[in-house]
Amino acid sequence: MTGRGPGAGDRIHALAALERPAMWVLPVERLAAVTRLTVHVDTKARVCVRQCFCSVPTRFSGQRVTVELGAETVTVHADASIVAVDVRGVHRRSEMLDLDHYLEGLERRPGALPGATALAQARATGGFRPEHRQFWDLARRRNGDTAGTRALCDVLLLHRHHHTDHVITGIRAALSIDNIDPAVVAVETRRLPPTRAYRSRTRARWTLRQRHPRADLTPEVPR
Repeated sequence: MTGRGPGAGDRIHALAALERPAMWVLPVERLAAVTRLTVHVDTKARVCVRQCFCSVPTRFSGQRVTVELGAETVTVHADASIVAVDVRGVHRRSEMLDLDHYLEGLERRPGALPGATALAQARATGGFRPEHRQFWDLARRRNGDTAGTRALCDVLLLHRHHHTDHVITGIRAALSIDNIDPAVVAVETRRLPPTRAYRSRTRARWTLRQRHPRADLTPEVPR
């Protein structure tokens, strides 16, 4: 009917125009091309989906949650909300762990952080920055491993409510005055825009001393 000769394209367009009024309107909502599953959260705050493990917040350990398995992501639903979105693993028995999911547990057991798989993965993906490491090292040297690690966990919790660049700016500001108080990092995170840079270390130290007069801003003496 349409043929392949001259003008065939025009005839096809004309037929399509005749059919268009009879066609249904496409739905506004997106069709989720996922598989929905109900799985159990193990004692390590993981769900096993197609022989791959993904993490969820530790408060859901021992519960059953709903999982939407997509081509690239695993979305976990609980309490009528999304509680985790992880990258889908492609290798059998692989683990995709988010360090943020374990922070509450690590505050109670700070000794587990140095060897945690979630920390190693955060370093590999760039989620654990050199600024985090510098803050952690300084906090442990001053206050010991336990208190220093808990201070780091408090700083990492800021990422839940603030942009990463804001938190990194706050950490740099605290480190510039040799301060390891998470409260100082929180104040600077809320105060400083992510693109702001201090013109000089001296000016930064003077400004922060004015903002936090009661904080311990004494530089650390090398041992």
